[in-house]
Amino acid sequence: MKKTTLFFVALSISIAGLFAQNRVAQPVSLPTNDIIPSERTCATMDMISQEELDAFQEWLEPQVQAYLQSQQQSGNPEVVYTIPTIVHIIHNSNEGIGSGRNLSNARIQSQINILNNDFRKTNSDIGSVPSMFAGITADSEINFCLIQTYPTGHPNAGQALPEPGVDRVDATTIGGGIANTTTGYSTSQIDGTIKPATSWNPNQVLNIWVMQLQGGLLGYAQFPNSGNANTDGVAIGYQYFGNNPSANPFHLGRTTTHELGHYFGLRHIWGDQNCGNDFVADTPTQQTSSSGCPNHPRPTCGNTGDNFQNYMDYTNDACMFMFTNGQKAVMQGILNPSTGANRRKTLNAASATLCAAAPLTANFTASATTITAGQSITFTNTSGGPNPITSNSWNFDVTSQGGVSPSTSSVASPGAVTYNNAGTYSVSLLVGDGTNTDSEIKNSYITVLPPGGVICNDITNYSGTASLLGSGGTGAFGWISGHNNFDDRAKADKFPAPAPGLFVNSVELQFAKKHAGTSGSTITVNVWNANGTGGIPGTLLGSQTVAVSSLNLYPTPTQVTFASPIAVTGAYYVGITFSANTGNSTQDSVALITNADGETNPGTAWERWNDNSWHAYSETPASWGLNMSHSISVELCNTATGVNELVKELPISIFPNPAKDIVNVILPSTENNEISVYNVLGEVVYQNNNPTSNKISINLSNQPNGVYFIKAKSGNQLITKKLMLTK
Repeated sequence: MKKTTLFFVALSISIAGLFAQNRVAQPVSLPTNDIIPSERTCATMDMISQEELDAFQEWLEPQVQAYLQSQQQSGNPEVVYTIPTIVHIIHNSNEGIGSGRNLSNARIQSQINILNNDFRKTNSDIGSVPSMFAGITADSEINFCLIQTYPTGHPNAGQALPEPGVDRVDATTIGGGIANTTTGYSTSQIDGTIKPATSWNPNQVLNIWVMQLQGGLLGYAQFPNSGNANTDGVAIGYQYFGNNPSANPFHLGRTTTHELGHYFGLRHIWGDQNCGNDFVADTPTQQTSSSGCPNHPRPTCGNTGDNFQNYMDYTNDACMFMFTNGQKAVMQGILNPSTGANRRKTLNAASATLCAAAPLTANFTASATTITAGQSITFTNTSGGPNPITSNSWNFDVTSQGGVSPSTSSVASPGAVTYNNAGTYSVSLLVGDGTNTDSEIKNSYITVLPPGGVICNDITNYSGTASLLGSGGTGAFGWISGHNNFDDRAKADKFPAPAPGLFVNSVELQFAKKHAGTSGSTITVNVWNANGTGGIPGTLLGSQTVAVSSLNLYPTPTQVTFASPIAVTGAYYVGITFSANTGNSTQDSVALITNADGETNPGTAWERWNDNSWHAYSETPASWGLNMSHSISVELCNTATGVNELVKELPISIFPNPAKDIVNVILPSTENNEISVYNVLGEVVYQNNNPTSNKISINLSNQPNGVYFIKAKSGNQLITKKLMLTK
């Protein structure tokens, strides 16, 4: 007997509820080995609750009916929707383009071609549809394009992408414990960290994440009108994306077709129940999912044959090749710009701009924007356009102040430019492609200080989620990252060699706990070179003693300035040492904030035991077997004199970063300050145009995990910094 149709939605919802009373949204748990499964797997319907499905179906019914009625009226043409698409390739740090998980552009383009064929009914195997279904096969009127320019909300909005429609992401740069993998990422890692950190404006683009999924999972999608904006899209196992013969029987890109069916509101054809309801009138009710390539016809649930050729079944890629007219009605209802689903109905409008060839755009960056007289800067040409750039005209001294060598250039990469006179310089670039030209001028872009002027910059070797290694109790386990009853003597973090002529002027440390065993208890902040045997901390280069009682606790940092800046000529360590006391009741205990979840540069954190030997936290079993770092930042300056009169371009501190809820911003003055926080959609989520203090605490607890941008203005200077929110 035919399933309940869309026209009787109330009864349908009631029946569906009886079938799935206990459905709850939860991560899918699968084996952690990387295998090609013998049967298709999809986690979409396990990622949404029955309540959400019921609400979605109630909302969807009028949209589908409106579409069907419009098509019955003469003179109403079909609407073809174009979906602007960005493909986030999440790969291991050692994988070049075309290697392993870092898929080639040809593979990516093959998937787009497959989608366009499948959704437009131009796939080469459409002729394999059995005659009983030939009359209901649908051209869904949906096209996909790889975007050419960055969408609204991205820092480079409006500029051309280096690779159209492709965002390559080194997994180790994501943070939040995400690292290289050989076993794949879980759905909780993907939705909790990877998606929020890499999502682009979902109101303008379809986000597709391609990566290694934990053993056997082919992919999953987020249903319309559900979930957070920064997780919206589909995730696909890298083996199954595009045409890949080695992934047989899921080698023809139909996994992405299947998941995008979910993205546009389609359920599995069997309704995820025994003879269940997929709420599409022209798909036969069938008993359960199909696998492999069944023989037609295969009647179940009283039908004359299952439609296992449908993209929303579980058959092999080579045996699915159709959508139905009823499924098309659902997808068209979802995309309707007037009444469609949130974050779906605006996609087609965005395609007109994002999918068009990027205009010729001149742009450039500089290796430094503040130098001292006599130093050089290297400029990088980042211009782009639809056609090759054939001419470049640089002017490194637009206002003709003099002392610039060379002052002009006509090559794309001009090399080092030396500024010999103090002053502020504007730089311009004019590019052409033989037909069009475009120019970029950056006014007051280069600041040249007199000889001996002080320039400082901040670097940090800390990344990931702030944590105190250990349980946080008063015993040894809660104080591992500080001096404790193990009688540790020192903690240190390794930093790379600075540019020649730089000195360590000060350091900033984040402490989680402190306990002064006596009233005069102190720690010593040290800088060592890395010349010890095996690259461990070697010769002590400089130090500064600090009272334990004066240390600030997280999230307020502790700033320690050295009496004399410390010269470093190679890799070096920064850390703290403790007095050699023992016992539990009177000893000093000072706990540095750590990142125990993995970091970009593993093994930079070290500790010295009471036998005066150094051990990396990453050692197993001698230490903790953890790739981690301490929360230590370093201020490097270009001279050893005048450090009390530091001149910084804009000394703004933002901490912690990543943050859970509260973000602190410290500005250099108390006057003419403005602070704004934007999400990836370009929406302002916090604004303070006249803070009464130069120390501002921003509460983002009501915002979802993801990437944000803090714009801070102090006086006539403006800076934008990226912030990661991870709860």
